[in-house]
Amino acid sequence: MKLKKIKWRLLVGFVLIMVAAIGLVQVVLLKTTNEQDPITSGSHEVNLVTDLLSLTDSSFHQFAIGDNYYTFEVVNTSFGKTQGLSGRDEIGSDGMLFVFSRPDYHGIWMKDMKFDLDLIWILDVKVVDIAKGIPAPQTQEDALNLPIYRPKQKANLVIEVEAGFVERERVDLGAKLVYKNKE
Repeated sequence: MKLKKIKWRLLVGFVLIMVAAIGLVQVVLLKTTNEQDPITSGSHEVNLVTDLLSLTDSSFHQFAIGDNYYTFEVVNTSFGKTQGLSGRDEIGSDGMLFVFSRPDYHGIWMKDMKFDLDLIWILDVKVVDIAKGIPAPQTQEDALNLPIYRPKQKANLVIEVEAGFVERERVDLGAKLVYKNKE
C-alpha cells in the first residue's frame, strides 16, 4: 500500500513538473516572438493606442508608414476629433491622426472642410481601409447633406491626409503604422 502511494505521488509530481516546464517554454517562446516583431505583437498594438490616447490633444508626433516618415497631428479627445480639420485652409502637417479607445466603424465627415482628403483607417497598427479623394463640400446644400465615410471593417485609428497622398506615398492595405517618438 505504501509503495502504491509513493508511486502515485511520484507520478503526480512528474506531471506537475512537466506542466510547469511546458508553461515556461511557452512563456519563453512568446517573449522571443514579441521581441523579434514588436509591431505585430498584440500587446504592442494595444500599447500604441494607449500611448496615443495619453498624448496631449492636437500635439504633433513622428510616425512611419513603410519606409517613409511623417508628422501627424494627434487628436484624441471628443472636442479634437469633432473639430478635426474643419475650417482650416491647410493641414499644417502631413496629416491628422484620430485616436479612438476601441475599434469600431468610426465615421468621418467633411463639415466645414476647405480641401479634399484621403482617409486611412487603421486597426492597431495595420491599414485596413482607404478612401481616396473625398471631396470638400462646394455649396451650402452640400454642407447640409454631408455623407459620413466609414471603414469596411472596424478600426481604432483614422488618418486624414490631403487628397492624392495615398497614391503619391504608395500607402496600401496591410501597411504598418509605427510611432517613432516612442523609441
